[in-house]
Amino acid sequence: MNIVIIGCGRVGSSLANTLSQEGHHVTVVDREARAMQRRLDPDFAGTKVVGNAMDEDVLARAGLREADVVVTLTEGDNRNIMIAQIAREKYGVKKVLARIVDPLRALAYRELGIESVDQTTIMGAYMRRAVLGDRACETANTGE
Repeated sequence: MNIVIIGCGRVGSSLANTLSQEGHHVTVVDREARAMQRRLDPDFAGTKVVGNAMDEDVLARAGLREADVVVTLTEGDNRNIMIAQIAREKYGVKKVLARIVDPLRALAYRELGIESVDQTTIMGAYMRRAVLGDRACETANTGE
């Protein structure tokens, strides 16, 4: 697959390294070349694009026209959703995923047809299961 990842933080770099190792063509976009130098494996076989992904020329250089998937993993919900909308509407990318911190925004974006990963809700559910263990399923059913 041809995958473009916007944001080379901890999550973006981990995903890029894994997908590259699995043989996918991965392009990583970040405003800071240093982030990619620090976080991407030395044997990362993909493409690195330095620039602000809010600029359409940067997205064009990243190869959005040929992308099968675009994943937006920057620090800002608004930036992620804007890039996701551009990827879907302008470049016709079929699968676009946006990381969202605010659960209310995530719901609104899903209603717009943007697949979003709401890290706050996911982490809350994970921690609940870790705290309650086997009781997590029981309390979910009984409302305790």
